[in-house]
Amino acid sequence: MLTLRRADLTPVVLLLTAVAMIVPGVRPAAADVEIPPGCWPVEYVDDQGNVRVTVQCPWEGPGDGDQDEGNPDGEVSPGETWECTYGAHLTIECETSAGVWNGSCYVKLADPQPAPEHPAWGGRTDGVILQCTGYDAVRADCDADTGCPSGVSYVWGQGAPGTGPSPETLARQVIAQMQLQMGSIGSTPPAGTSQSIVGMPIWLWVTNPAPNTTGPSTASASNAGLTVTVTATLDQIVYSMSGTGTTVAEVTCAGTSAPGTAYEPSYGASPSPTCGIPAGQNQHTGSHTITGTAAWTAQWTGGGQTGTIPVEVDNSIQMEVGEVQSIRTAGG
Repeated sequence: MLTLRRADLTPVVLLLTAVAMIVPGVRPAAADVEIPPGCWPVEYVDDQGNVRVTVQCPWEGPGDGDQDEGNPDGEVSPGETWECTYGAHLTIECETSAGVWNGSCYVKLADPQPAPEHPAWGGRTDGVILQCTGYDAVRADCDADTGCPSGVSYVWGQGAPGTGPSPETLARQVIAQMQLQMGSIGSTPPAGTSQSIVGMPIWLWVTNPAPNTTGPSTASASNAGLTVTVTATLDQIVYSMSGTGTTVAEVTCAGTSAPGTAYEPSYGASPSPTCGIPAGQNQHTGSHTITGTAAWTAQWTGGGQTGTIPVEVDNSIQMEVGEVQSIRTAGG
């Protein structure tokens, strides 16, 4: 059993030449799998001793034109995955000589196309005839005259595979519509004061909680018979405090702590229970910028495929940090 996992942002076909099921206890050599430049093999051994080989490829990185169009202030980051599944747990190749996996079978344009009177057309005069090959079927083409091998059939389709958006492309369109953001940043000092005080804790929180600022957010879209559903979750917010180009403090607020806790005057000088810069890191006076970087994970499913797309977005505020001035009075 071989699998294909895609972790880059551009279409890639990885050629696997390893044996379909490895003998228990025998590991496949690297030479058994043709590894594209920059990619690497990963082995998974189940409790029966069977070995599954997965080829993984790195993210292309910024500057290669792959910035997430739906998030102009952020970009898709390392960790993106794309995989195809069969049944409940089996991960399979997304594209083979039999075509592209559509969730039920591998489909490709039948070549040659059956004659207009062939039953596969069902009396239609538009569209195309596709060849549908089941995962367990023999990878062999149909013959317009003698028929199809077992597990392979002709089906009518509106167009050839690839004429509409891929599930991943449609997922990106959904993410763009979600408008995932780094929310507006709330911070101490409390309202009515002009600056924070050195040595005091700084509370940080999202002042406009909503599905697209603190999550979760779920949305779907359909195109040409394909439906993709995306659920985006806020994983964490990293706050960085800098002055004159130097980072003086940094804190990560993850999971349920990511939205933070809004400050109330009754809390006094206590630190935030969820998210904030501790007093020990607030030790530099002057003008500072606090930047919050929100890390989202968008999980999508559709067309027999599933995947994750990490998204990062940021936002900043300005803060002055000063010292408490003591005044000595007569007799003091």
